Amino acid sequence: MKKHYILVLGFLLASIGANAQWLYSYEDAVKVAKASGKLILIDFSATWCGPCKAMESDVWSDPAVKAQMGNVVMVKVDIDSDRETALRYSVQAVPNIVVAMPNGDILEQEVGYQNSSFVISMLKSYSYNLKDAYEILFSGEKASATDLLKLGDAYAEAGVSGAEATKHRFFNYAEKTYKKASKLADKASNVQVVELSTIRTIGLSIDRGKPQKALDALAKEVKEATLTEAGKLEFLAVNMRAYAALSKKDEAKKYLQQLQQNPNAMALLEKYKNEVKSLN
Repeated sequence: MKKHYILVLGFLLASIGANAQWLYSYEDAVKVAKASGKLILIDFSATWCGPCKAMESDVWSDPAVKAQMGNVVMVKVDIDSDRETALRYSVQAVPNIVVAMPNGDILEQEVGYQNSSFVISMLKSYSYNLKDAYEILFSGEKASATDLLKLGDAYAEAGVSGAEATKHRFFNYAEKTYKKASKLADKASNVQVVELSTIRTIGLSIDRGKPQKALDALAKEVKEATLTEAGKLEFLAVNMRAYAALSKKDEAKKYLQQLQQNPNAMALLEKYKNEVKSLN
Protein backbone atom coordinates (compact mmCIF):
# COMPACT_ATOMS: atom_id res chain seq x y z
CA MET A 1 0.00 0.00 0.00
CA LYS A 2 2.78 2.41 0.94
CA LYS A 3 4.67 1.54 -2.25
CA HIS A 4 1.54 2.23 -4.29
CA TYR A 5 1.09 5.61 -2.57
CA ILE A 6 4.69 6.58 -3.34
CA LEU A 7 4.28 5.58 -7.01
CA VAL A 8 1.05 7.57 -7.36
CA LEU A 9 2.55 10.59 -5.65
CA GLY A 10 5.63 10.36 -7.85
CA PHE A 11 3.44 10.28 -10.95
CA LEU A 12 1.49 13.34 -9.79
CA LEU A 13 4.68 15.28 -9.05
CA ALA A 14 6.22 14.36 -12.39
CA SER A 15 3.14 15.31 -14.39
CA ILE A 16 2.75 18.66 -12.64
CA GLY A 17 6.41 19.50 -12.99
CA ALA A 18 6.48 18.68 -16.66
CA ASN A 19 3.17 20.10 -17.86
CA ALA A 20 1.78 22.32 -15.08
CA GLN A 21 -1.39 20.21 -15.22
CA TRP A 22 -4.43 20.67 -13.04
CA LEU A 23 -5.38 18.25 -10.32
CA TYR A 24 -9.05 17.54 -9.67
CA SER A 25 -8.79 16.18 -6.15
CA TYR A 26 -8.13 18.48 -3.22
CA GLU A 27 -6.70 15.56 -1.24
CA ASP A 28 -4.20 14.83 -4.02
CA ALA A 29 -3.25 18.50 -4.15
CA VAL A 30 -2.47 18.49 -0.42
CA LYS A 31 -0.26 15.41 -0.83
CA VAL A 32 1.63 16.94 -3.76
CA ALA A 33 2.05 20.27 -1.99
CA LYS A 34 3.49 18.61 1.11
CA ALA A 35 5.91 16.59 -0.99
CA SER A 36 6.99 19.47 -3.25
CA GLY A 37 7.10 22.31 -0.73
CA LYS A 38 4.68 24.38 -2.81
CA LEU A 39 1.52 26.27 -1.98
CA ILE A 40 -1.88 25.25 -3.34
CA LEU A 41 -3.99 27.35 -5.70
CA ILE A 42 -7.61 26.23 -5.66
CA ASP A 43 -9.92 27.29 -8.48
CA PHE A 44 -13.45 26.93 -7.11
CA SER A 45 -16.03 26.84 -9.89
CA ALA A 46 -19.33 25.29 -10.97
CA THR A 47 -20.74 23.95 -14.23
CA TRP A 48 -23.52 26.58 -14.19
CA CYS A 49 -21.11 29.51 -13.60
CA GLY A 50 -20.72 31.76 -16.67
CA PRO A 51 -17.70 33.75 -15.37
CA CYS A 52 -16.01 30.44 -14.50
CA LYS A 53 -16.38 29.30 -18.11
CA ALA A 54 -15.03 32.65 -19.29
CA MET A 55 -11.97 32.27 -17.06
CA GLU A 56 -11.45 28.77 -18.39
CA SER A 57 -11.34 29.95 -22.00
CA ASP A 58 -9.71 33.36 -21.52
CA VAL A 59 -7.40 32.97 -18.52
CA TRP A 60 -6.54 29.40 -17.59
CA SER A 61 -5.93 28.58 -21.27
CA ASP A 62 -3.66 31.60 -21.74
CA PRO A 63 -0.09 30.39 -22.51
CA ALA A 64 1.34 33.21 -20.36
CA VAL A 65 -0.71 31.97 -17.41
CA LYS A 66 0.20 28.34 -18.05
CA ALA A 67 3.88 29.31 -18.01
CA GLN A 68 3.55 30.32 -14.34
CA MET A 69 1.33 27.48 -13.15
CA GLY A 70 4.25 25.32 -12.07
CA ASN A 71 4.94 27.74 -9.21
CA VAL A 72 2.09 26.27 -7.19
CA VAL A 73 -0.01 23.11 -7.05
CA MET A 74 -3.11 23.83 -9.16
CA VAL A 75 -6.39 22.14 -8.30
CA LYS A 76 -9.92 22.62 -9.60
CA VAL A 77 -12.80 22.10 -7.20
CA ASP A 78 -16.42 21.98 -8.30
CA ILE A 79 -18.40 23.38 -5.38
CA ASP A 80 -21.36 21.12 -6.11
CA SER A 81 -19.26 17.96 -6.23
CA ASP A 82 -16.96 18.75 -3.30
CA ARG A 83 -19.01 20.63 -0.74
CA GLU A 84 -16.61 19.71 2.06
CA THR A 85 -13.69 21.62 0.53
CA ALA A 86 -15.94 24.53 -0.44
CA LEU A 87 -17.15 24.79 3.16
CA ARG A 88 -13.60 24.50 4.48
CA TYR A 89 -12.72 27.70 2.62
CA SER A 90 -16.10 29.43 3.17
CA VAL A 91 -16.80 29.60 -0.56
CA GLN A 92 -20.17 31.21 -1.17
CA ALA A 93 -19.67 32.54 -4.70
CA VAL A 94 -17.71 31.53 -7.80
CA PRO A 95 -15.31 32.04 -9.47
CA ASN A 96 -13.31 31.90 -6.27
CA ILE A 97 -9.52 31.53 -6.21
CA VAL A 98 -7.77 30.55 -2.99
CA VAL A 99 -4.03 30.31 -2.33
CA ALA A 100 -3.38 28.24 0.77
CA MET A 101 -0.90 26.11 2.62
CA PRO A 102 -1.55 22.35 2.84
CA ASN A 103 -2.83 22.77 6.41
CA GLY A 104 -5.62 25.05 5.19
CA ASP A 105 -4.12 28.41 6.16
CA ILE A 106 -5.34 30.93 3.57
CA LEU A 107 -2.82 33.37 2.12
CA GLU A 108 -5.14 35.00 -0.42
CA GLN A 109 -8.72 34.64 -1.59
CA GLU A 110 -10.18 36.40 -4.64
CA VAL A 111 -13.85 36.25 -5.60
CA GLY A 112 -15.10 36.95 -9.12
CA TYR A 113 -13.63 36.97 -12.60
CA GLN A 114 -9.89 37.74 -12.66
CA ASN A 115 -8.02 38.58 -15.86
CA SER A 116 -4.77 37.02 -17.06
CA SER A 117 -2.47 39.79 -15.84
CA PHE A 118 -3.89 39.54 -12.33
CA VAL A 119 -3.56 35.75 -12.23
CA ILE A 120 0.00 35.88 -13.61
CA SER A 121 0.98 38.35 -10.90
CA MET A 122 -0.62 36.11 -8.27
CA LEU A 123 1.18 33.01 -9.51
CA LYS A 124 4.53 34.81 -9.53
CA SER A 125 3.95 36.01 -5.97
CA TYR A 126 3.56 32.51 -4.59
CA SER A 127 6.64 30.76 -5.96
CA TYR A 128 7.88 29.35 -2.64
CA ASN A 129 9.86 26.35 -1.52
CA LEU A 130 8.53 25.51 1.94
CA LYS A 131 9.88 21.96 2.25
CA ASP A 132 11.74 22.77 5.48
CA ALA A 133 8.58 24.17 7.03
CA TYR A 134 6.40 21.30 5.83
CA GLU A 135 8.79 18.67 7.19
CA ILE A 136 8.16 20.07 10.66
CA LEU A 137 4.48 20.93 10.25
CA PHE A 138 3.49 17.53 8.89
CA SER A 139 5.96 15.23 10.62
CA GLY A 140 3.21 13.71 12.74
CA GLU A 141 5.27 14.36 15.86
CA LYS A 142 4.64 16.98 18.52
CA ALA A 143 6.95 19.90 17.75
CA SER A 144 9.64 20.68 20.31
CA ALA A 145 10.86 24.20 21.07
CA THR A 146 13.83 23.56 18.77
CA ASP A 147 11.48 22.36 16.01
CA LEU A 148 9.40 25.52 16.36
CA LEU A 149 12.55 27.63 16.20
CA LYS A 150 13.47 25.94 12.90
CA LEU A 151 9.90 26.38 11.64
CA GLY A 152 10.09 30.08 12.44
CA ASP A 153 13.37 30.26 10.52
CA ALA A 154 11.73 28.60 7.50
CA TYR A 155 8.89 31.12 7.54
CA ALA A 156 11.33 34.01 7.93
CA GLU A 157 13.36 32.76 4.97
CA ALA A 158 10.19 32.52 2.89
CA GLY A 159 9.45 36.11 3.79
CA VAL A 160 12.90 37.30 2.81
CA SER A 161 12.89 35.48 -0.52
CA GLY A 162 9.25 36.08 -1.38
CA ALA A 163 7.44 38.73 -3.36
CA GLU A 164 6.70 42.09 -1.74
CA ALA A 165 2.96 41.40 -1.73
CA THR A 166 3.27 38.25 0.38
CA LYS A 167 6.44 38.51 2.47
CA HIS A 168 4.81 40.14 5.47
CA ARG A 169 2.40 37.22 5.88
CA PHE A 170 5.37 34.90 6.33
CA PHE A 171 7.08 37.33 8.71
CA ASN A 172 3.90 37.22 10.78
CA TYR A 173 3.95 33.41 10.71
CA ALA A 174 7.61 33.51 11.79
CA GLU A 175 6.90 35.88 14.67
CA LYS A 176 4.02 33.79 15.99
CA THR A 177 6.11 30.61 15.73
CA TYR A 178 9.14 32.14 17.46
CA LYS A 179 6.90 33.23 20.33
CA LYS A 180 5.52 29.69 20.64
CA ALA A 181 9.08 28.35 20.64
CA SER A 182 10.09 30.79 23.36
CA LYS A 183 7.10 29.89 25.53
CA LEU A 184 7.71 26.16 25.18
CA ALA A 185 11.46 26.54 25.75
CA ASP A 186 10.85 28.61 28.87
CA LYS A 187 8.74 25.80 30.34
CA ALA A 188 11.59 23.38 29.61
CA SER A 189 14.22 25.79 30.99
CA ASN A 190 15.91 25.83 27.59
CA VAL A 191 17.61 29.20 27.94
CA GLN A 192 19.35 29.12 24.57
CA VAL A 193 16.15 28.62 22.56
CA VAL A 194 14.41 31.35 24.57
CA GLU A 195 17.24 33.74 23.69
CA LEU A 196 17.36 32.79 20.04
CA SER A 197 13.58 33.02 19.66
CA THR A 198 13.54 36.45 21.26
CA ILE A 199 16.43 37.84 19.23
CA ARG A 200 15.18 36.39 15.94
CA THR A 201 11.75 37.91 16.60
CA ILE A 202 13.46 41.26 17.04
CA GLY A 203 15.45 40.70 13.88
CA LEU A 204 12.22 40.46 11.88
CA SER A 205 11.83 44.21 12.32
CA ILE A 206 14.87 44.66 10.07
CA ASP A 207 13.26 42.49 7.39
CA ARG A 208 10.11 44.58 7.74
CA GLY A 209 12.11 47.73 7.06
CA LYS A 210 12.24 48.97 10.66
CA PRO A 211 15.90 48.59 11.76
CA GLN A 212 15.69 51.27 14.44
CA LYS A 213 12.82 49.37 16.05
CA ALA A 214 15.10 46.32 16.19
CA LEU A 215 17.85 48.28 17.94
CA ASP A 216 15.40 49.74 20.45
CA ALA A 217 14.00 46.28 21.20
CA LEU A 218 17.49 44.80 21.68
CA ALA A 219 18.34 47.52 24.18
CA LYS A 220 15.07 47.04 26.05
CA GLU A 221 14.57 43.27 25.97
CA VAL A 222 18.02 41.66 25.79
CA LYS A 223 20.74 41.65 28.44
CA GLU A 224 23.93 41.03 26.50
CA ALA A 225 26.02 40.17 29.56
CA THR A 226 23.86 37.15 30.46
CA LEU A 227 23.53 35.65 26.97
CA THR A 228 24.73 32.18 26.04
CA GLU A 229 27.35 32.05 23.30
CA ALA A 230 24.73 31.29 20.64
CA GLY A 231 22.57 34.13 21.91
CA LYS A 232 25.52 36.51 21.89
CA LEU A 233 26.29 35.70 18.26
CA GLU A 234 22.68 36.33 17.24
CA PHE A 235 22.76 39.58 19.23
CA LEU A 236 25.85 40.71 17.32
CA ALA A 237 24.32 39.73 13.98
CA VAL A 238 21.09 41.66 14.56
CA ASN A 239 23.05 44.74 15.62
CA MET A 240 25.23 44.46 12.52
CA ARG A 241 22.23 44.10 10.22
CA ALA A 242 20.29 46.93 11.85
CA TYR A 243 23.15 49.43 11.66
CA ALA A 244 23.88 48.35 8.08
CA ALA A 245 20.23 48.95 7.16
CA LEU A 246 20.49 52.42 8.75
CA SER A 247 23.62 53.09 6.63
CA LYS A 248 25.71 53.44 9.79
CA LYS A 249 28.60 51.40 8.45
CA ASP A 250 31.11 52.22 11.17
CA GLU A 251 28.77 50.91 13.87
CA ALA A 252 27.85 47.88 11.78
CA LYS A 253 31.52 47.02 11.17
CA LYS A 254 32.21 46.89 14.93
CA TYR A 255 29.70 44.06 15.27
CA LEU A 256 30.90 42.42 12.06
CA GLN A 257 34.47 42.32 13.35
CA GLN A 258 33.33 40.61 16.55
CA LEU A 259 31.51 38.00 14.51
CA GLN A 260 34.50 37.44 12.23
CA GLN A 261 36.71 36.80 15.24
CA ASN A 262 34.51 33.93 16.41
CA PRO A 263 34.83 30.64 14.46
CA ASN A 264 31.33 29.66 15.58
CA ALA A 265 29.86 32.59 13.66
CA MET A 266 30.55 31.19 10.19
CA ALA A 267 26.95 30.06 9.64
CA LEU A 268 25.59 33.50 10.56
CA LEU A 269 28.12 35.27 8.35
CA GLU A 270 27.06 33.05 5.46
CA LYS A 271 23.38 33.58 6.20
CA TYR A 272 23.80 37.35 6.14
CA LYS A 273 26.45 37.47 3.43
CA ASN A 274 24.68 40.29 1.59
CA GLU A 275 24.93 42.58 4.62
CA VAL A 276 28.54 41.49 5.18
CA LYS A 277 29.34 42.21 1.53
CA SER A 278 27.85 45.68 1.79
CA LEU A 279 30.20 46.49 4.66
CA ASN A 280 33.43 45.35 2.97
